[in-house]
Amino acid sequence: MALEDDILKLARTVRQLMPSAHDFWVPWRRLALVQEGAEEHDVFLCARAQLPGMARWFALFKERKVKLTEHGLRLADADAEELTRLRAVIAGKLPSEPATTDRSHLPALSEEGFLSSRGYHAGKDAPTASERQATLRAAYETASPSDQFNPSYVADWGQPGSLRRVEKIARSIAAFSRNRKASLRRQGMTQADTAQDEAVSDWEEDLAWLQSEFFDGDFRWPSTT
Repeated sequence: MALEDDILKLARTVRQLMPSAHDFWVPWRRLALVQEGAEEHDVFLCARAQLPGMARWFALFKERKVKLTEHGLRLADADAEELTRLRAVIAGKLPSEPATTDRSHLPALSEEGFLSSRGYHAGKDAPTASERQATLRAAYETASPSDQFNPSYVADWGQPGSLRRVEKIARSIAAFSRNRKASLRRQGMTQADTAQDEAVSDWEEDLAWLQSEFFDGDFRWPSTT
């Protein structure tokens, strides 16, 4: 599915849920449950809405809730003719991608953000396990999102060394892995094949390491399935 189709699908789901939401603000976890069947996909969906240019269609409240702007409502309700035009507008605002369907060398879209800014990547040409985990340790213990991110994004990561920080890191990595597996399955790969993917393998390894190092049982550990 093209990125513009993902954005359209997201807009339509938000439109569906807005009438029943308080002040029309839809919680990301409810949105993820309705659209993807699992609340843990909220990180991935929120990342979609924060791509360059998406503020035209999506309004975010502290990265916990979302609703459509006036333009977003028009997008969700567009007829076939208008949709063709709007799809081109969306495509023009999204980051360009290589034409090849082999994206194993690229970081996952939802990996962009705090962890990526710290140098965390998985898959082909990624740092070694010890280097990745050193980066994650620093992200948990000492680092904070830089001024390049909006204040609500920074606040959502919590303070260094906090329960919120380790939960956010864990949920992000789990989402990277789930979304990568889903993408590979859409390309026809089996579940066994996806487990051998370099990026998936790295994320699974890092998530297990994070759990053994910092998890004390105070929240439900995120699943990658």
